[in-house]
Amino acid sequence: MVGYLVAGNRLEAPKRVLKAVAVQQTPFVNIRADGRNETKMDGLCVRLTAKLVQKAGYTYETYQSPKNEFGHLNEGGNWTGTIGEVYYGHADMTMGPVTISSQRLQVVDFTPPFMTTSVRMVFRRSRKRSPLLLFNIFPLGVLGGILGGIIGIGCVFYIIAFIRRLLNIGDENDNKFSCRDSIWMAIWIVLEKRDEPIAKSIAARMMLAGSWLCSRVVMLVFVANLTVLLTTHHKESDITSLEDLVNKNVKTCIVENEFIFQTLKSHSDAADGTVYDKLYQRILRSGSLVKSTEEGLSKAKKDNFIFLEESPVVEYAVLTDKDCDLVTTHHTFLEGGFGVATRLGDPLGKDLSIALKEMQEDGELDVLKQQWFPETKCDLYGEKDSSNVSTSVAVLTGAAIMLAVFALSSILEAIVEGVYKKLRERFRKPKSLPQDIEMKGQETDDVPCEEMADRLEQGLEALRKEAICLKEEAICLKENLAGNVLLTRKPSGELRHRRQRSSLFVIEDGPSPNPPDQLETVEEIEL
Repeated sequence: MVGYLVAGNRLEAPKRVLKAVAVQQTPFVNIRADGRNETKMDGLCVRLTAKLVQKAGYTYETYQSPKNEFGHLNEGGNWTGTIGEVYYGHADMTMGPVTISSQRLQVVDFTPPFMTTSVRMVFRRSRKRSPLLLFNIFPLGVLGGILGGIIGIGCVFYIIAFIRRLLNIGDENDNKFSCRDSIWMAIWIVLEKRDEPIAKSIAARMMLAGSWLCSRVVMLVFVANLTVLLTTHHKESDITSLEDLVNKNVKTCIVENEFIFQTLKSHSDAADGTVYDKLYQRILRSGSLVKSTEEGLSKAKKDNFIFLEESPVVEYAVLTDKDCDLVTTHHTFLEGGFGVATRLGDPLGKDLSIALKEMQEDGELDVLKQQWFPETKCDLYGEKDSSNVSTSVAVLTGAAIMLAVFALSSILEAIVEGVYKKLRERFRKPKSLPQDIEMKGQETDDVPCEEMADRLEQGLEALRKEAICLKEEAICLKENLAGNVLLTRKPSGELRHRRQRSSLFVIEDGPSPNPPDQLETVEEIEL
């Protein structure tokens, strides 16, 4: 594959045609064959090489490294892979994630690193479930805040009822809000259970509405976190460093003859007794060497190995894993970087370094990295999503503030209502009664309750008898209209009927002027 330099609409004469040797490594170099038996390359390093060569004023052609190796110094003292191709003059530059090392710098030149690297562990995500998993939905501080909020809601209900009773505006319903019943009501609100006491005052209903709204927010956040917890597998491994790998005798694998292998081997050859030396010896004894990165990832996913690989490769593998079964750790070692290798003393190295620096300053390199390392649904470290936790805390904090506003508003409303009714009673107080009525009232107040009840019963009995008499008079009056019956009342209170022909009149007790011309015949009837 040959690259040409084009500037605008004018074809410029290139300085020389470069040969770039590539290594298949996703997502840096992806090599595939098309239908015409031609190989096509794409990836982060392929596009980076095209931009660097274009900025430096060269054209280039590419080919794949023999045995698809990055290169190492073999037992015969010869360099292999891409480093060997450049060192022996078969290629002008490398194209791929070639790690800069002190040993390689002795035989080739490198540009400044276009990507920083380190070695990380990658392993399969644990699927163990703790019986206390439900308590991991909220942090401990949030759980304490929710419990305190429930108690606080109950206290506010009690304070509202106490203020209403203190200002003499309370009723029988306010007496039901004891401290215990108020807290139980707060619990019923959270559990969506309707129970006594029922809030009837305006202040209590305001607090009830705010409490109900905040409890719904808490329940929604609870359900959201529970969903995330049930659909995400969390890491429960206690392997966080190389010391853990050595001391706990965990199955570990690395790619044979690559950068990590050569680094560990150099420490083993020096017999320095470091953790690198111990790890290399244990890997050799267990026979846990793999031929490629793909094989190492497969052993980590299927055979529960811990695979050591450079961080960009590990991050891409974890983020793009179909089942999100892989996970890495925060611990890193062997810090370094990826660079472009050229022959020792070749001016091409300086030209490519300048072009790379321009891309970094213009932000082109960052844009290129983002295209090949997109954000995915997989969690890199296998931990609970910190952004999800912070979002939950922020939402619950807002709910707590809203609840506090409702609580203060309800208490203030109870105070304002009590003061308003007090002032209204003062301005609407009736004028003072006459002195004699007030005295009677005071005398009545001095009478015992039992005696007062007896007097009331006697009065009611007298009124009942009077009502009967009035009813009988009404009946007699009705009959008199038809038969001219004269009614009289004896001193004893009994009634007498007198019939007359012309008119009807009532003879009261005592002397009565009876006109002789009007009384012709009188018949007295005793009732």
